[in-house]
Amino acid sequence: TFNPLFKARHDYRFFYALAPSAADSKWFDQIVKVDVSRGGGAVAASWARPGVYVTEADFVPRTGSTAAAAEDDGVLLSVLYNSTTDSSSLGVFDARSLALVDQFGLGGVVPFHAHGIVCPAWHGGCFTNP
Repeated sequence: TFNPLFKARHDYRFFYALAPSAADSKWFDQIVKVDVSRGGGAVAASWARPGVYVTEADFVPRTGSTAAAAEDDGVLLSVLYNSTTDSSSLGVFDARSLALVDQFGLGGVVPFHAHGIVCPAWHGGCFTNP
């Protein structure tokens, strides 16, 4: 996942991905932020919680800025499945730090999915992911 304003640009710095948090993980249970400017790519931030599985995140830019400093200015949306409570929620993450900003229960279990569409009002159109 990229900030859609930086997707396919040669000068992008960050991308976000799903990952297992350990070799014995049963499914994708971690979101990682990779900084490609650090010698080919290094994990700059990550988020994981025991028993919580994630879907591919969608990046929602906070503004329409394409300045380099704005590349990670936005939020990531991911459907989270909590295996302890057998319930799903929508997680909202700060794209800079991957801190969980908010979480909204979805009233049941949402099946795993990948790829999505973000349609910010200020853009006048949609960005697909990937």
